[in-house]
Amino acid sequence: MWWVIIGAVLVMVIVIILLVIFSGGAEKGQAGIFGCLSKGGTCNTLDECLKEGGTPSETFECPANQQGEAQICCFKGAAA
Repeated sequence: MWWVIIGAVLVMVIVIILLVIFSGGAEKGQAGIFGCLSKGGTCNTLDECLKEGGTPSETFECPANQQGEAQICCFKGAAA
């Protein structure tokens, strides 16, 4: 009968681990996948990006700057 209790405890531990992975824990991984800096870009306003000759991309995420302005991921062209 004790093996039923051990089995129930193991199932509960596995369920808790899965809840952690698929709830808040996944956000950290998603930030790395969709983060601009991890792809070699920089976070600038759209005007700054275009002034510097960069290519804006809305695919990757950037936080707002200190002034609260929306930023966009900007990729600089390769130097020739």
